[in-house]
Amino acid sequence: MAESSVRPRVIPAREPAEASVGGIFRRYGERWLRGKSLSWRKLSAFLALRACRTEQMGVRQDVCTQCGTVRLSYCSCGDRHCPQCQFPTRERWLTARRAELLPVPYFHGVFTLPHEYNALVPANEALLYDMVFRTAGDVLLKHGRKQFRGRIGMLALLHTWTQRLRRHVHVHFIIPAGALTEQGRWRAARNSKWLFDVKEMMRQYRKSLSRRLKLARTRGRLHLPPAMAHLDSRREFGRFVDSVAEKDWEVYLKPPFAGPEKVLRYVANYTQRVAIGNGRIQSIDDGSVTFTWRDRSDRGRTRTEQVPAGQFIDRFMMHVLPKQYVKIRYYGFYAPRGRAARLEQIRTALHAEVPAESETAPSYGALWQRATGEDLTVCPVCGARMRLGARPASRGWLRFRGPPERTDVPHAA
Repeated sequence: MAESSVRPRVIPAREPAEASVGGIFRRYGERWLRGKSLSWRKLSAFLALRACRTEQMGVRQDVCTQCGTVRLSYCSCGDRHCPQCQFPTRERWLTARRAELLPVPYFHGVFTLPHEYNALVPANEALLYDMVFRTAGDVLLKHGRKQFRGRIGMLALLHTWTQRLRRHVHVHFIIPAGALTEQGRWRAARNSKWLFDVKEMMRQYRKSLSRRLKLARTRGRLHLPPAMAHLDSRREFGRFVDSVAEKDWEVYLKPPFAGPEKVLRYVANYTQRVAIGNGRIQSIDDGSVTFTWRDRSDRGRTRTEQVPAGQFIDRFMMHVLPKQYVKIRYYGFYAPRGRAARLEQIRTALHAEVPAESETAPSYGALWQRATGEDLTVCPVCGARMRLGARPASRGWLRFRGPPERTDVPHAA
């Protein structure tokens, strides 16, 4: 038989498993969307996750250089809320942060928005998230200046959900145990198990956040949902805030149990995705979704919960962040401008080795092989080298910054 008559084998593309966030959106999303008016950001996230790694996102072709085998694969959506897309981004972020770790103890802090304010979040997402960031950051920086007479450094990450996908707005902080003085010296914490007075931090955080909430309402920046219309007057809203301020708020600061690397890995799990990974979804049968969650009140025991599919989508979508919202922030000597020079100063003061080269971020192929055991550069038929194809030139309207001109899905401006 002539060589030209031999047709190369074609390996078809595969869609992701049905028991996934995208699978739930594809099966039950149309029904859930009926009658809803979403912001463009939430609508674009929903449509992107639903289309991720399906024919709608386009097909990439990898070709074997020896036997001509063609392997097709659907493109990913690239949305930062997609549990399928952000593994490479997360690993590259972790690699960059690992190179910035200092040879000192680290502390792990958490500042929480009281649940009494959860009803305010849907209409004031960016405002309240910023308020928690700024208030907690100011409190920590103030304590650092007072105790160390220098500048501490912090990495902060917004986290808005619980294991059961309920709303739970809080910010994680990773803090080295010491500060950089104006003279370029490192002033270390005296106790590796204690950094700041947590009760005093809680009182300052509670007082400052309460004041900022009242001020935002007075200036008309904070909007009340219909369920809180009875707090429309300045006096009633002030009483409501004061009543919440009478309680103890959830603030803690403790050293990581297994070193800063473990806390960094823990935080990295939440840097590039939202709410739940596909591995926790057990089934999506009969209009309901069953997923697992860890019960922290019972020694982290794994439990399962079954909810209607519409309720699951509601819970997931409440954690989609506003457009271009920055959920990872850096303070003190970790602030972006001048960070490298300050870290070099600290390493010099600690007589620590300055890395000649930062760890190289792993490639997508290496990350894929680590996660699945499959080497994308090797032909599955003959074992020769595969020439990886490029993404299609156009990835559709999901890349547009604004709403499409034609869509049958209602969206709010």
